[in-house]
Amino acid sequence: MHTLWTLIRGRHWIKNAFVLSPAFFAARWSAVTDLGLWLLVLAFCSAASSVYIFNDWMDREADRQHPRKRYRPLASGAVAPRRAALVLGFLLFLTAVLAYQLPRSAPYLGAYLLLNLAYSLQLTHWPLFDVSCIALGFLLRILAGGAEVDIPISNWMITVVFLLSVSLAWAKRRNDALLRSSTESPAGVWRYTVATGIGFGLTLLAYLLYCIDPATVARLGSDRIYYTAFFVFLGLVRYLQLIFVDAHSGDPTVILWKDRFLQLVLLAWMLAFASLIYGNARTQ
Repeated sequence: MHTLWTLIRGRHWIKNAFVLSPAFFAARWSAVTDLGLWLLVLAFCSAASSVYIFNDWMDREADRQHPRKRYRPLASGAVAPRRAALVLGFLLFLTAVLAYQLPRSAPYLGAYLLLNLAYSLQLTHWPLFDVSCIALGFLLRILAGGAEVDIPISNWMITVVFLLSVSLAWAKRRNDALLRSSTESPAGVWRYTVATGIGFGLTLLAYLLYCIDPATVARLGSDRIYYTAFFVFLGLVRYLQLIFVDAHSGDPTVILWKDRFLQLVLLAWMLAFASLIYGNARTQ
């Protein structure tokens, strides 16, 4: 069972919480609890897992030479290709069934699968397209979540999510470059390091501008949203400390599941944001 969980990357399903973000940030609690929205989360979980299996199958030979990826089920031989194909088929079938029930968000789900197919076949070999595809995958999640509950996505949300996901992708690629230190030049690692630092700086700046934008204040009914930037700052600095100073893995999923401080900061940010926008909504 553990091998199957690893094959479908169940720990990475946390990324699909981005589907809920449009409803959360719009202060629409009724939308957050909408059954269709949670079915969409499940659809993205099954779609993402099918992408992971296909990508691992494509890269299984190269992964066997990687110091960490060689332990993946397909690369290590823990899961036979035939069994992986059966799991992949089931996940695609489940995704199709769920997409049929979600006509408003199904186009974004289909675009996500097509994007990742192109990524696995070719785009992963081009660094700029590589990180851009990862960022677009997160954007498609929030666009799908907004479409499902009829909530428009603001330009600020698109900007912040894109910058954050690109920055996290650069950090993960930096970690991969460090693991390939025998073949990767120091200049290559340094470029990833600079890109990561700049990306996080731009993310924080974009979030601050979002918080003080008059349109944001009017829509959310609070002029104190910028208070939450403190937790965003703490979270970004903590992540940079972990990957630059403590030399942890740059994989955001691994870090989020393991680092208690980052978990507490994320929880505090969500509670602070919720108290400002939902508390204000109750008083109106």
